[in-house]
Amino acid sequence: MNKRIILTGFRGSGKTTVGEMLSERTGLPFYDTDEMVEAECRMPIPEIFSKEGEDAFRRAESKVIRELNLEPCIVSTGGGLILNPENVMNLRRDSLVFLLNVSPELAGMRISGSERPSLTGKSVGEEAAGLISRRMPYYRMASDFCIDAGLAPEEICDRIGGIMNYGPCTVEERTKAAGFFKNSPMSEEMRERTLSRIGLAGAVPFCAIAGNPCLHSKSPQLYSALFARYGIDSHYTYMQADDIRTIVEVMKTAGMKGLSVTIPFKEDVMECLDETDIHSQRIGAVNTVLNSCGRLYGTNTDWIGIREPLRASEGNTAVVFGAGGAARAAVYALMDLGKEVTVINRTAGRGLALAEHFGCSFSSPEDFRPEETEIVVNATSLGMGGKGSPMAEDQLRYHMTVFDLVYTPPETPLLKMAKKAGCKCIPGTEMFIYQAAEQFRQLFGIIPDTGEIREVIQR
Repeated sequence: MNKRIILTGFRGSGKTTVGEMLSERTGLPFYDTDEMVEAECRMPIPEIFSKEGEDAFRRAESKVIRELNLEPCIVSTGGGLILNPENVMNLRRDSLVFLLNVSPELAGMRISGSERPSLTGKSVGEEAAGLISRRMPYYRMASDFCIDAGLAPEEICDRIGGIMNYGPCTVEERTKAAGFFKNSPMSEEMRERTLSRIGLAGAVPFCAIAGNPCLHSKSPQLYSALFARYGIDSHYTYMQADDIRTIVEVMKTAGMKGLSVTIPFKEDVMECLDETDIHSQRIGAVNTVLNSCGRLYGTNTDWIGIREPLRASEGNTAVVFGAGGAARAAVYALMDLGKEVTVINRTAGRGLALAEHFGCSFSSPEDFRPEETEIVVNATSLGMGGKGSPMAEDQLRYHMTVFDLVYTPPETPLLKMAKKAGCKCIPGTEMFIYQAAEQFRQLFGIIPDTGEIREVIQR
């Protein structure tokens, strides 16, 4: 084994027992971060909590994680450690992370009578149920494989050993998934690399961009750079097909980690998922799929890509041109920032439906009032390829912030005119940068530096 094996999960999931057993089987050293924290603070964990509080415990926990051995070893981690993205970043380097997935009932039964203080003041069972529910999204992001903690420790070790030595897929599953990629449009170099990663032993499951078309996407280059930056042994490829259901089935068969979903599948993919979050439900689209613990989870990070570049923008009145999926994400983002939003669309029916869905205003292009508008978001395709604009040059005002979600070319006709008019201009590449950062967090539990993402996509 040439990687660290990280065990994560809630208290009572058996991390220490399994870790010690794996250490005996493999001969690798075993580290328990709770024991390391006690050594760092020179007192038992209950005493740390009572004398110095949870914050002091978390600081000590992060310190021991930063200083952990990077050589192959077995590490049992504290149950709340994954809430800090910096901890996840430090744990993921040159490692495989296994989630020992414990039910609230089993966790409560195993930890009853523990000296560890309650974090919530509730009974053991109630606290376990509440904390597991809160932490599960973080466990899913931070882990590569999920194993039922209700199994016997020997069987859990067998499964971890099988993944490390033989991979997570059967021969039949590898063969079936390979059939898709052998016939998918991509370069021969990318095809060979992708085929080699299906069910690869001792590796982080791979991801893909799913769309039709999607070969123009810069996501594979971006993810390759981020994998290298954070020491994650994974791969990112293309999955172009006529039907999103085919792609999702291959994803499950190959045991893939996740998907970045693009046009035209962002709405249709929702029917293929086990669970979607409140953001994707409100927007009506998913662009990120995570495969964890035998279930598929969907979220939408496009709205984050719109919200973050606009977060520091002054002004309260905003207009969104368009009524499609990008417009829905834009309206959702602006309303999250507390802006007064008006949808402008040439087709009144679609524009009105969007405005009614979010409880905002609608206007026809003819009734647009530039003097009263402080933020403009172009969520139409006008400007793509350097042609067209949703606004005329004489409608632009120097006080406006203009965000064009079109990013090919980087400086669209609208942005050229807005720059000339003295507006604050935000190119569509900024949306890609911030949505990609959030998407990487959703898939791997790490918050990447947006400057690094910007540098990669501008190469």
